[in-house]
Amino acid sequence: GYTENQTHEDRIIAGEIKADGSLVLKVYYDRNTYKVTLHPNDGTIKDGENVTEYVYGVGVTLPTPTKVGYTFAGWYKTEDLTGDAINIIGVNALGDKEYYAKWIQNQYTVTFKNGDTVLKTETVAHGSAATAPTLTKEGYILSWDKDFSKVISDLEVKAVWSKDPNYIDPNDGKEEKPNKLPQTGESYIAIGTMALLISAGAFLYLKYNKIDKI
Repeated sequence: GYTENQTHEDRIIAGEIKADGSLVLKVYYDRNTYKVTLHPNDGTIKDGENVTEYVYGVGVTLPTPTKVGYTFAGWYKTEDLTGDAINIIGVNALGDKEYYAKWIQNQYTVTFKNGDTVLKTETVAHGSAATAPTLTKEGYILSWDKDFSKVISDLEVKAVWSKDPNYIDPNDGKEEKPNKLPQTGESYIAIGTMALLISAGAFLYLKYNKIDKI
């Protein structure tokens, strides 16, 4: 971890032994400085935060890079990102260092709703598309209030219904015909009765289904 500084101005490596038997020699050592190479793997290290070297006995903290749509998961010694993550170079470390950034793609939750009813919840990777549920309503055209073709955050998507201008209601123009009273010479079966009292008299109304004459 140290290298002798042979050019130090106070360096003394030889001399004469004094009468009292003493001899003072001076040798100076500098802490070694080692190279650091960081591979952010498409990430970005902020200006002024990149680490290119460290000093033995001092160590250094490695920077935290950023990458859109991903979460940083530490620096690794090997390109295949195996082993333990490293965030600092310790005071006892020796030699040049080379590290690779590991990234985990962000996952988001997309919730589809019809009014207050949750139709579907889906987990989508950053930049991917969600898949809308199948939903129909007679006479209406379905659309959604948000774009979910490229998801970059948690998202709540609501159904929007618009009237279909080409829709023809099959019940338009039809009116329910009231039951007619039985005619002379026709036979009916009563399927329901309701009594209505008016003053002192009583009138009986019947609902009939016509049957073939006997």
